[in-house]
Amino acid sequence: MLDGRGLLKSEIITKGNMEIHVPPHGIDLNVISIKMMTSMGVLHENGEKSHADLQEIEYYDHRGTTGWKVSPGMYAVTFDQGCEIPKGSAVFITHRSSLLKSGATITSGIYDYGYESKNVEAFMIVHNTLFIELGARIAVAYELESDAKLNYKNQYKKGKK
Repeated sequence: MLDGRGLLKSEIITKGNMEIHVPPHGIDLNVISIKMMTSMGVLHENGEKSHADLQEIEYYDHRGTTGWKVSPGMYAVTFDQGCEIPKGSAVFITHRSSLLKSGATITSGIYDYGYESKNVEAFMIVHNTLFIELGARIAVAYELESDAKLNYKNQYKKGKK
């Protein structure tokens, strides 16, 4: 596992428009969009799927600060930072402890070698109503070593969608 500075230097996590904060074991991620899941997703044995519908959450003003008021539920979160996953690496996103202490968790699927995106995304499960300021550091991305021989070739590979 690369430490935070190594992860930044490797450019596995790409800079967005906001200032990068580098904790010891990853790179903090700044939230730029929150969408609520509003329907049922469907997964079939043969690999076919239809994802849940997402609805953009409107901005909320909390004492002069712009952000989102989120109630218990499931949300898709988009971050300012992106990724370019090289051979020998994979990336995972999880919540920062401050979000956990506020009643929410964040998780992602594994970002595989070969995957590229302008903005990484993850899912947030909210158990307690909270306010999240636009640009807040609510998650951390960290690198996992991988000996995968095949690179990512699925529908979300850069240039396919």
